[in-house]
Amino acid sequence: MRESMRWEMPGMAPEDPAAAPPAFLHAPTLDVGLVLSGQIVLEMEDGTAAELSTGQAFAQRSTPHRWRAPHPWTPSSRSS
Repeated sequence: MRESMRWEMPGMAPEDPAAAPPAFLHAPTLDVGLVLSGQIVLEMEDGTAAELSTGQAFAQRSTPHRWRAPHPWTPSSRSS
């Protein structure tokens, strides 16, 4: 995983246990995401969370949310 990934896709680089959680995103837009490989955890401001896997999608409309990558990504962990 490239170190620049943190700047290109905040919250999507593997987690650093010592780091603070990413900030919640909140914009007057419709955000749509599709998990191409691996897993992400989508968290809502009210504390609810869902782990999404390869092939699953989400849509958020003007609600505070954040996502994180719970597991390190390696070429061997890619879905085929």
